[in-house]
Amino acid sequence: MATDSKGHTAPDIPRSLVERVPVTDTHERWLAEQERADAEKQFHDLLDAAPDAVLEINHEGKIVRANAAVRELFGYSPEELFLQPVEVLIPDELRSNHRVNRSVYESAPAKRPMGSGLDLYAQRRDGTRFPVDIVLSPIPTASGKFHTAAIVRNITHRKQEEILLREARTQAESANRAKSEFLASMSHELRSPLNTIMGYTQLLAEETIGPLNETQRRFVQNIERDSQHLRDLINDILDISRIEAGQLDLKREPFPLAPLLQEVVTSLQPMATERQVRLDNPEHCPATVVGDAFRTRQVVINLLTNAVKFTQPGGSVQIRSRSVHGKIAVSVDDSGIGIPAEHLTSIFDRFHQVSSTPKGVKEGTGLGLAITKKLVEQMGGTIEVTSELDKGSKFTFTLDGWIGADDAAIKVLVVEDEPRSAQLLDDYLSPEGYRVTICHNIEAALQAVAANRPQVILLDLLMPRQASDGLHLLKLLKAAVDTRSIPVVVVSVLEPSISPALTIGAAAHLTKPVHKQQLLDVLRRVVPAHENHPGG
Repeated sequence: MATDSKGHTAPDIPRSLVERVPVTDTHERWLAEQERADAEKQFHDLLDAAPDAVLEINHEGKIVRANAAVRELFGYSPEELFLQPVEVLIPDELRSNHRVNRSVYESAPAKRPMGSGLDLYAQRRDGTRFPVDIVLSPIPTASGKFHTAAIVRNITHRKQEEILLREARTQAESANRAKSEFLASMSHELRSPLNTIMGYTQLLAEETIGPLNETQRRFVQNIERDSQHLRDLINDILDISRIEAGQLDLKREPFPLAPLLQEVVTSLQPMATERQVRLDNPEHCPATVVGDAFRTRQVVINLLTNAVKFTQPGGSVQIRSRSVHGKIAVSVDDSGIGIPAEHLTSIFDRFHQVSSTPKGVKEGTGLGLAITKKLVEQMGGTIEVTSELDKGSKFTFTLDGWIGADDAAIKVLVVEDEPRSAQLLDDYLSPEGYRVTICHNIEAALQAVAANRPQVILLDLLMPRQASDGLHLLKLLKAAVDTRSIPVVVVSVLEPSISPALTIGAAAHLTKPVHKQQLLDVLRRVVPAHENHPGG
């Protein structure tokens, strides 16, 4: 027995038992190792449960980790893929390009989809290939050389659905073209007999072959009025069918807007006077616009005619124009009956008639606004409407303003996240008379386009430090009606053969490094001829 300092005795503890009790530090390390082992097992279990293939690729392009899904997706076990080059999963003819793309990614790694906008394919062990989506993400390592995590998803079913939808859309477009061609043909066939009817009606109305009594004169006036209505209907059907069939070619040339507006107002004054509506002369409009003068006149006639028709006696109609970010906006305001809010989204649909005129009848064909919208959009503009019941409506459409020889230099927007590359383009262009604006990210570029519409955009595709890349901006620009006509020149390290920019709508694709004269030649080619080219 052992005795303590106070004389108390304590039982002896066997030495073997003391040796089996771990020291506190050793016990904590053992618990930490167990936790790490459990966490690592849970992590591997989570990876193996994922439906998509997950690969970890080292800086040499070799696979150092793969989850269980690779077996079903590629036909390899994770063990078989260990230290294999990742190109073993790439179709043979795409492997050289993939090595180039991998080196580009390694120069600026970031979490992003691989090959944004491209159709990507992978290859199974048996040589068959399938479409995939791939998301890349860099993984830091202790050595300082990052690895890359790649999540690979089989999108065969989605691609099949896209093909079916594309085929259905093609068939629908073909049917629509056939319908439009039929309507155009029928409209032409109707013109000949209608022309004869109207011609002889006018001869009767002139009474050159003999006087008409009051009843006969009334009959002739009814025939003439309804013939004109039928003629307008045929013209509208012919226009809408030509537009939808892609057979309506519009000119794109500069013309002064003020004389056109005044001419239309003068021609419609008798109609406004008859309906007791005040039609004001247009305000001073010094602008020159770019478009088709004949079709612009048709747009203005449609809008002013509708405004007069749907305005009560004693009301007013005004037409105004103003400059907005390089565009000329033309507005037609009336104090008429207005448009219900639920109809504003469908007001430009074919054959859509919202309500009766103040006289209680429905006038027109229901095609005028549909034609107006399509004509404006084909000329590169937009049209919109605001309205309030019993207070009136306002239709506003835009056309491109014209930069003449005495106006400002061509505005170039450079979208480049690398400051030195952006400055080089500025140094190329500013001494040549171009006015250059530089944006280092997508958000700033969108604001610059809206605030100060450029004549051309120089766009870098790879922006690894940004949330979105240049392809995203290109898609946004080409999807929006008011920016799709701006030429976009891609300036990128990517070769045109591996970039989808041209198919999305880029006007040209230059591969870095870009020479000054090469850039100037491309700008003179893609910017419309009416623009004042510096040094040209």
